[in-house]
Amino acid sequence: MEIMLRARHRAFLRDLERLAAGDGGDGAPAGWERFGVFLRMHHDAERTGLWPVLRAKADPATRVLMERAERERIGLVARMDAVDAALEEGAAAVRAQAEGLARALARHHRTETALLRRAEALLSPRERCDLAWEPRRLLGLHGAADYYPWLLEGAPEELRREVLARLDPPDRLLYRLRWRARYLRGARLQAA
Repeated sequence: MEIMLRARHRAFLRDLERLAAGDGGDGAPAGWERFGVFLRMHHDAERTGLWPVLRAKADPATRVLMERAERERIGLVARMDAVDAALEEGAAAVRAQAEGLARALARHHRTETALLRRAEALLSPRERCDLAWEPRRLLGLHGAADYYPWLLEGAPEELRREVLARLDPPDRLLYRLRWRARYLRGARLQAA
C-alpha cells in the first residue's frame, strides 16, 4: 500500500511542479484536469475502501490520524479551487497557488503514510487486497489505461518495477504494449 501511495504523491508533485513552471495561459494547462481526476479518485478510494474498514478497527490514535487526513483532504479541495481561479489570473498566481498546493499535499502525504502504516497492522490480508483493488474498481479499464502511465511517468526504475509487480499480468502486459506508448504519444502531441 505504501509503495502505491509513494508513487501517487510523486506523480502529483511532478504535475504541480510542471504547473508552477507553466505559463498559466488561457484555461487549464495540459495535465491539470488529469491531476484533479486522479487526486479525487485517490481520496474516493480511501473513503470507500479504507475508511469503513479502518473505522471499525481503529484505536484512538488511528482515529485522530483519520480525522487529520480528512481535514487535510478538504483543504486540498479548497487549494485546487484556488489553482483553478489562478489559471485566469496568470503565471505568477498559478505558480503561487501550485506551490501552496504542493506544500499542502506533502503534509497530507506524511499524514497518509503514518495512517497507512497503522492500517497495515490492523487490516487483514484480504482487506489489504481489497483496498489495493479499490482504485482499479473506481477507474475501470479505460481509466487504468490512463492512470498507470501517468503514475509511472518519469518514475525511477525501481519504483516502476515495484508498481508494475502489483498489477495483474494482463494489465502489466497492456501497460507495456499499449498504455504507456499511447500516453507518451499524447504527451508529445500536447507538448507540440
